[in-house]
Amino acid sequence: MEGAITAQRVKQAAREQMEELVALRRYLHENAEPSMEEKTASALVRQEAQRLGLPWESVGEYGVVVTLKGRREGRCICLRADMDALRLTESETNLSRRREVISKNPGVCHACGHDGHTAALLVAMRLLTRWRDRFDGTVLFLFESGEELPGTIPEVSAMLRDRKPDRLFALHVWNELESGKICIDAGPRMSGGGGLVYEILGKGGHGSAPAAAVSPIRPAVQIASMFDEMRLTAVDPADVNVISVNLLQAGSASNIIPETARVGFSFRYYEPRYTTGIRERSARIVENVAAAYGCMSSLVQDLRLDPVYNDEGASALARGSAQKLFGKDCLVSAPAWAACESMGSYLSMVPGCLAFVGIRNEAVGSGGLHHNPLFDIDEEVLPACTALHIQVALDTLQSEGELT
Repeated sequence: MEGAITAQRVKQAAREQMEELVALRRYLHENAEPSMEEKTASALVRQEAQRLGLPWESVGEYGVVVTLKGRREGRCICLRADMDALRLTESETNLSRRREVISKNPGVCHACGHDGHTAALLVAMRLLTRWRDRFDGTVLFLFESGEELPGTIPEVSAMLRDRKPDRLFALHVWNELESGKICIDAGPRMSGGGGLVYEILGKGGHGSAPAAAVSPIRPAVQIASMFDEMRLTAVDPADVNVISVNLLQAGSASNIIPETARVGFSFRYYEPRYTTGIRERSARIVENVAAAYGCMSSLVQDLRLDPVYNDEGASALARGSAQKLFGKDCLVSAPAWAACESMGSYLSMVPGCLAFVGIRNEAVGSGGLHHNPLFDIDEEVLPACTALHIQVALDTLQSEGELT
């Protein structure tokens, strides 16, 4: 039996898979599927698991977790990749040139890099399976469905409670960092998010007789305005990063007073305790304004996403893994990203971290904003993503003493 797998071997093996990484990423990109509809991606993962002789389980309808056991029992690490695309039509060009590959599914595209995440983890699964007799412990490969909604947090959380991994690791490509740079800072890395939608119930009627009806539009407009002012009047700017009024819906025709209207806003934060005041304040605004106009009100949506907090010990280990592979100059610090990630919920259960991998490269036109038609990745970073998954797994499973 051969000895330990060196970081140099991991890096070399990942680079040798470049052609396959690009092919997988482009196949997923061409066959982009929206959240909770990842049939093609899910089938690809299951087929690969079967080809490698690895057992797999469904997590939700299309999510998949694949289990790889090493030569003997030991620690367990879960590596996660998200598979879903966005309901967005991508541009035929990126920031500087015509795309190498474009989605074949109208109105759906990978504008956040999940195609790269999935391809990188699939190849990491292949290589770690090849080396399974050279490490102890278990690797769980989680291919998540519906991360953008998010749609399968309850199912993934149940799987994590059942399998009890010692560590959780994932990476996300990021347009704010240059290709070749990696950020694995500890502490808050992505914001938590909330979304509240209220329904205002009035009394519908004919547009010619407003006195005989109770329009929900006027209170809804007033409420939307007061929501917008909460950022200035009700919240300490140090506590909540963003409050954004994004929903105001009512009516179907210019001569019909509608029965109902809906108004909603989202907010982003890094400390969950600060959100209670926002919910209480918005509830009072809606109740009082609706009543003043003779309307009823109700809360019809309350979305909650935990912020991503990287564990100190897990982040230190992953930074060490990155340095072994690419040298200390690859590591940079970066501000937290005011976007949401389902990893926040999972990291509240299992110590771990989310790494940011840079994809900005002017030469290939990558680095456009996430969730934007011009977004594109630098495919040259795919081997690094694969190698980082593998090295973090090996270092976690082979580290001596208690994990901190």
